Amino acid sequence: MREFCATILQEKREEKERRKEEEERRKREEEMRLLKEERERHEQEKQQRAEEREARLAMIIESKIPNKDQGYQMIIEQLADQNKIFREAVEEMKASSVRNPIIVEDIHRDVLLLREAELERAKRKRGKEPVREEEEPAEKKTSTTPDREARLTQELLNMEQRHREEMRTMREEIERLKAAQAKGTPTEQTPSTSKARTYTPISGLRTMGPNELFSRTAPVGRTTQEQEREPLGFNRLIPGRKAVVAGPGAEGRKKFVEETKRFLKTKNVPFFTKMAKDEKVKTKSNRKDDLIDAREPRLRTARGRKTRLSGSANRSIRMAG
Repeated sequence: MREFCATILQEKREEKERRKEEEERRKREEEMRLLKEERERHEQEKQQRAEEREARLAMIIESKIPNKDQGYQMIIEQLADQNKIFREAVEEMKASSVRNPIIVEDIHRDVLLLREAELERAKRKRGKEPVREEEEPAEKKTSTTPDREARLTQELLNMEQRHREEMRTMREEIERLKAAQAKGTPTEQTPSTSKARTYTPISGLRTMGPNELFSRTAPVGRTTQEQEREPLGFNRLIPGRKAVVAGPGAEGRKKFVEETKRFLKTKNVPFFTKMAKDEKVKTKSNRKDDLIDAREPRLRTARGRKTRLSGSANRSIRMAG
């Protein structure tokens, strides 16, 4: 009995599960059917809207085309009438000119003259025929293409020759300046600007470059009191422009240091850092004021050496005199 009841209960559970699965399957099928119907309905609505839009466009085009056709037809008829009138006028002119031999002769002559002018213009453009003497005077005639090419070639050669001469002169001047600087003799001053140059009495001083500013002094050249004068200070930090003018004595040294510091303040920090690295100068920081202050002792030392050297040079000049 117990087994029979268990079997009945098992069958009922299985039947319940089958009904549940069947219900779920029907629900899924119903959902799929609804989705499919919704998709088809959207497609039909979209297609219907497209057909309605095409129908509206077709109606608009059909309503506009007759007016356009009518306008085009009127324009074509007007052009045909104008062409007909023009042909009739041309025929009348031909008939009248045929009856008048003078007009026919003038027309032939004009046509021939125009043809000759076109041929001559084409030949001149191609450079195959020079200008005739009766058309232009001899002093106004242009040269032919070979002459122009030869003249242009000669001008190019002259320009190259002048360029080579200028480069050779420039190289000679550079070599002369290098040799004079290596020997320690003052070179001839060539003005680079239109500003007046400042000259001071003889003190035996010489201009300094950036590499000679703080660590070493420039050699001193012999000068005479009668003829030669040499500008003091240094002018190579800005090529062709005098930056600082040095004077003799303590006041000159003070002025030289102050003006040099004022000038160096116009430079940027990388300029000072590179100079500090090259000269092996230790600084507190990379600020511009600290960099300038770190170079002041060498500047004073260089200025003092120049003063002593200039004094010894002047003494040697007096002894030689």
